[in-house]
Amino acid sequence: MRFAGPPRLRDDLVIRPEGGAARVFTPTGEALVLDEGQWTILQEVDGARPLAEIAARVSERFEEEVTPEALEALFGELRARGVFTVLSGGVQEPARFRRRCPALARRLRRRGLLDPSRDPELSRALERGDPEAVIRSAAALAGPGADARARQIASEVEAAFSVPPWAPELSFGRVTFPLLRHPRHLEALHRALRPLFTLPGAAALAAFVASAAWPLSRWTPPAVREVLTPGALALSWLAAALAVVVHEYAHALTCRHFGGRVPSLGVGLLFGLPMAYSDLTASHAFPERWKRIAVLLAGSAGTAAVLAAAAWCAYLAPPGGVLAGAMAVTLTWQALFGLVVNLLPFVKLDGYFILAELLSIDHLWDRSFRVLRARLAGRPPEDERWRALLAYALCTVLFLAAAAALCATLIARGLRSAAG
Repeated sequence: MRFAGPPRLRDDLVIRPEGGAARVFTPTGEALVLDEGQWTILQEVDGARPLAEIAARVSERFEEEVTPEALEALFGELRARGVFTVLSGGVQEPARFRRRCPALARRLRRRGLLDPSRDPELSRALERGDPEAVIRSAAALAGPGADARARQIASEVEAAFSVPPWAPELSFGRVTFPLLRHPRHLEALHRALRPLFTLPGAAALAAFVASAAWPLSRWTPPAVREVLTPGALALSWLAAALAVVVHEYAHALTCRHFGGRVPSLGVGLLFGLPMAYSDLTASHAFPERWKRIAVLLAGSAGTAAVLAAAAWCAYLAPPGGVLAGAMAVTLTWQALFGLVVNLLPFVKLDGYFILAELLSIDHLWDRSFRVLRARLAGRPPEDERWRALLAYALCTVLFLAAAAALCATLIARGLRSAAG
């Protein structure tokens, strides 16, 4: 199968450089060792450069001609092993592409192209609804010496899973819009904000966040009627959107600063509330634990900077105005959810992953509740760190029970006030 557009690495790879070479971990757990030449070539793949441009850049680096055909042969082998994707926009919402598998299977059967006896792997992948397995199977069918039927299958698969790079992605209660499909966007921003990653820059940011204590100590919160106005609520919604974008960009920029690749980043709505996402898979391969934790903490640092700016705006805003009301909502919402809840280790947000890094325990949640279920069933736990895991599971249960009780109490009080 030929690349219909610029070749693009899968978004969920973990790449660990090892000297001049590299080790690539695919989602299936397979580890591929790339030699120095292959790793040099792969670093030129950014999802935007076509094969011809990559070949020209590689030829310049190697000081010998490398043809696009030679690169396509290499990339085809790597794609068959799950390193590349044929999806032009990438698999950002797997469920979106799983739903296309039944329709693709029907179309292939209707055209007499799909034969389970000749293409068992492709047939099984379509039945499972596994887009990447479908793509790999089609790529294998369309290899050297492929007949017209195999090439037609590859063409149909390519068309079924091709996505415009800026297409929104939909799922229940959520719509997301990708801001980043290749690194150039983030690279430019990283260059502009590089001073923040120096000691003086970090100290200046910390001083700005600390300076918010002064306006907050002199700030008088507005009355509820001043907060619950359409203008104040609309402006606070925009401020919340800015906060979540800054939060995710802080994660992504820190990951990029330490040499990690951020293949996707975007914004969206979750039941009407602003949200953002970023793929920080590459940070898992950082050998230094402090770098992995720094990437996780960077989001909260970005949120703290937004809160500091909101504190100054609230202090300087005219009393009773729209800006004062909006900043009150922003300070309350972001302080509670953007910082406190986000850093709690009992929900799968930044605080949870920071604790997992500090304890050096992968899959902390699943392993903890597996130990808890074993103890409740009277079975001896099989995990050697079962004491720490059991303690975490019990603390999580207590926290979630307390949070549920608090929510129920607040709802009951609100209903009594409304009825009275």
